[in-house]
Order: sequence, then C-alpha cells, then structure tokens
Amino acid sequence: TTLAITGLTANTTYVINTRAVGVGVSSTTQVASTRTLAIVPTLTSFQVFATSISVSINTQNNPNGTGLSVSTNAFGVGSSSIGVAGGNPTTLAMTGLIPNTTYGVDIGAFDGSGSASTQSALGSEISTRTRAALATVSSFQIFTTSVSVTLGSNGNPTGTALMISTGAGGHYEVT
Repeated sequence: TTLAITGLTANTTYVINTRAVGVGVSSTTQVASTRTLAIVPTLTSFQVFATSISVSINTQNNPNGTGLSVSTNAFGVGSSSIGVAGGNPTTLAMTGLIPNTTYGVDIGAFDGSGSASTQSALGSEISTRTRAALATVSSFQIFTTSVSVTLGSNGNPTGTALMISTGAGGHYEVT
C-alpha cells in the first residue's frame, strides 16, 4: 500500500509511524524518519565587482538554518559560496573571480541532511560580467615632452581595454 503525505513544511524532519489495530490490541511502530527537501530560493538582487559578485537571495520561507548555495558552475562546484538562511533576504558572495569575465550564476538550497533541492539551471538566475580591475602602473619613463607608461593587467583577461588620461589643471585627455 502506498500513501502520499501532503501539506508538509519544507526542510523539516518528520517521523513516520505505523499502527496495527487488532482485536483488543493496538501498537505503534516507527518505520522511518525523513526530512523534506528545501524550496529552491530565488534571486532578489545582486552587485557586481571586479573579482566578486554579491547575491541577495529570497529564501522562499525555508526555515532558518536551511543551507543556501550560489555558484558560477554546476551546483556546489567551482567558485561558490555556501551559507545558511538567517532571514529573508540572505546575502552570499562569490569571491576570487576573474575581472571583466562573464559568469552565469546558479542558486540552490539544501536541507539539514545535506540533500540538495532542485537548483536553478546555470545562468538562469543571472548572467553578468565582472567589472574590469583598475590597471596598475608597472613602470614609467619621463622625457622632455612625453611620458612612457607601462600598464599591468591586474588580472584582467587579454583583450581588456586599458586607458590612460593625461592633463594638467583639471583638464584631462583620454588616450
């Protein structure tokens, strides 16, 4: 016999008992203890920086203590951040990202036993590009009528445009 138990709360442990009733005899036996899965969270907002993305998550009424994950790769793999729902919204940050690079962000939840809810597909929540990092001055040479400046990429990938502005007295020209 199969029985569907509905109306349960997400990420909550339930004990399942059976009861046999006979002539004058009634007994209860615990047959299982299980936890329901967490509800998939949704994106509230995000902020993008050169080497990190901060994501604000609507916990979808999952109880406090529900595990949350944001990732730039498959769920829980790659650059990711794992935290615990402590209210709504909850903010997690992914750090160590490459400047000026496009990322898809996946968000998910897991219950108290570590079982993952179905997470959003990679990039379905957001697809964004991290900001370019400020270029560094590696060296410079001063001449009578010019200056030669060598810039470092500061982690930006090949192809990132780097600019220098020059001027005096508050008037600058970008080259």
